[in-house]
Amino acid sequence: MKIILWHLGRKGAGPKYNLEMALALKKEGYDVYACISKQAENANDYKKHNINHLSLNTYTGGVSALINSLRLPWLINEFKDYLKINR
Repeated sequence: MKIILWHLGRKGAGPKYNLEMALALKKEGYDVYACISKQAENANDYKKHNINHLSLNTYTGGVSALINSLRLPWLINEFKDYLKINR
């Protein structure tokens, strides 16, 4: 079974939980795919643990969050393309 985990947070427990969930599911034999923020504190750990993932450029602060929200249609298309490739 294929499972996708989507978490675009950068700091705190969310990114850590997402990675731990991916590792646990992978250990149980699931095909795990993750969509994460390039700016997440643990973004490099997905590659280190060989977890298939899509890293999206999100934000670094309030102003960039506002500006990058305008990129949402392109981010959605990038995610759709990722899903098509990994069916």
